[in-house]
Order: sequence, then C-alpha cells, then structure tokens
Amino acid sequence: MRWSWLALVMLTVAACTLPDATDYPLEVQLADLRFAEAGLLEQSIGLDLRFTNPNPQPIRAEGLRFVMEIGGRRFGTGVSDAAFEIPRLGEAVVPVVIRVQTGELINRLLAMEAGELDYRITGDLFQATGLARRAVAFSGASAIVIPDLPGLLGGAGRS
Repeated sequence: MRWSWLALVMLTVAACTLPDATDYPLEVQLADLRFAEAGLLEQSIGLDLRFTNPNPQPIRAEGLRFVMEIGGRRFGTGVSDAAFEIPRLGEAVVPVVIRVQTGELINRLLAMEAGELDYRITGDLFQATGLARRAVAFSGASAIVIPDLPGLLGGAGRS
C-alpha cells in the first residue's frame, strides 16, 4: 500500500512538470521595424515579431532569444525577458530589440537594390511549466519588398 501511494505521488508530480505539448511548430514573422537607438558602433532596431500558435492550447512564454539573417547572412541578435502569451489557435505581436553592428548595417543599406530582401528569424521561446523549464524552437522566413524609388520618382537622381 505504501508503495502504491508513493507511485501515485511520483506520477502526479511528473505529470505536473511535463511541458505543454506543441503539436505544430510556432510560426514567426516580422510585423514591423523601426530604429530604436543609434550609436557609433552599434544600432538598436525595434522589431515587432508576430508569433502564430497553430496549437489547440495557449503557449505562455517567459522570454525569448533570436537571431535574424538577411540575405542568408547573420544580421543581428536579440533577447527579451518579457512574459507573454500566445492564445490557442491565435497570434501575439511581441516587441523586441535587435542589436546590429553599425558597419554591418551601413554595408547592407549600401548594397540594397529594388526587389526583395529575404530574411529569416530563428530562436527559442522559454516556458516554465510546473517545476520544469523548456525552450520551444521557432523559425520563420519571408521577404521585404524594396521599392525602386528612383523609378517611382520618374528617374530622378539618375544620370
């Protein structure tokens, strides 16, 4: 009898510490960006990341870390300790800051042409469920359309 109670208590504790199952991977997209802070060596760019949860249960996060690539090359990194929840079968927009080296930003801006700028965001969202902590990986890729500004202005600025 004593062993059965002990087994029951251990199963209950184990069940409470198991993380919520995520059947489908989280999706992330860039919802907005803006310059947050300028510095001589480093720039801070504010991003709004749109997380989509295709799972039938909400996902509660206690923070995240991520890397952003542009054109297949690492662009910058970011972290956040903000707590947020992505509703079941829903989405949440999470403001974060990415740090980018000034030289890298200038080189990328000078190399920009009209067309599409491919980006990829990968990272981990941190959850605490019961006594356990876990990281849920996320990733997303898309493109930002870069307009042909001289073409829009009728060739102004071209020689």
